[in-house]
Amino acid sequence: MVGLGRTGIALAHYLTARGARVRVCDRRPDAPLPDAKDAAVEIVRGADGPEQLAGIDLVIPSPGVPATAPLLVAAVERGIPVRSEIELAAASISAPLVAITGTNGKSTTTTLIGEML
Repeated sequence: MVGLGRTGIALAHYLTARGARVRVCDRRPDAPLPDAKDAAVEIVRGADGPEQLAGIDLVIPSPGVPATAPLLVAAVERGIPVRSEIELAAASISAPLVAITGTNGKSTTTTLIGEML
């Protein structure tokens, strides 16, 4: 995973609860840390380069990480799948899904879809 923001920490907890070993890297040396109880989470702060890909099967970047980030470019070049957290969530549920993303208008769109449903 790339990014130790709220999304990265929540996703680390989600994945470790399902038995995954997780490496989370963040270029910020003072990035927030998830709870220490997650021994299956390897945390790398102050580095987010291609060297973090050793032994990695899947890369999940936080929403703010640009697709042009060197780690993501290297993952694609090496054939390592890069998936969003929304894509991971959609693959993990069996119920019908309506996803609303974007910067503006989510509340209005959510209200409209709720009324339609």
